[in-house]
Amino acid sequence: MPITPILISNLSANFGATTIVGVNAPVLATAIGTAIGSWANIPSNITLVGVTSGVAGAGAVSGKLTLAPNPTFYESGFTSTGLVGLNKTSLCISLSNAVSIAFSSALYIGSSSGVGIGTDITKVVFVNGTSLVSILNSTFASHSIVGVNSSVLANAISIGVVAHLSTCFGNGAVVGSPSPIPSIGTSNSNVVI
Repeated sequence: MPITPILISNLSANFGATTIVGVNAPVLATAIGTAIGSWANIPSNITLVGVTSGVAGAGAVSGKLTLAPNPTFYESGFTSTGLVGLNKTSLCISLSNAVSIAFSSALYIGSSSGVGIGTDITKVVFVNGTSLVSILNSTFASHSIVGVNSSVLANAISIGVVAHLSTCFGNGAVVGSPSPIPSIGTSNSNVVI
């Protein structure tokens, strides 16, 4: 399921609920949602590794992700970059809620070695923050968000997203070659946006 529209609509709704209002609030929501959605669509930016169990063989893995909201990741990112203004907490809550909802609607696919039919429990093991900063900066510029702190904001958001997504996990199934021998294996997967 595409996460960009989910991110944008949830950021907009959370901005209103946390009193981030004004003419530029929808522009900021659109820029952030578009950047994170575009970045997540590149398979090398988020890597998942899992444990599979079932019967011996090899198979295809598919499942659903789960990501609980946690604004403290964003608070840490903002504080570490020096962004401590009045709207910091509201923005961090909005980002946490929107990213959580969007990625909890995402699926993952991959491959299993060692298990041909069974179950998969996977976790995010790599998140490319450098790539996210770059995409946030270019998306901000294309939406005329070019203030002195726009690059600092991009870095703060990236720190929060990287830490937050590092807690993401998924549950799924392995479908492939059947065997009567019980087995445990591993899976390598990517997010499907």
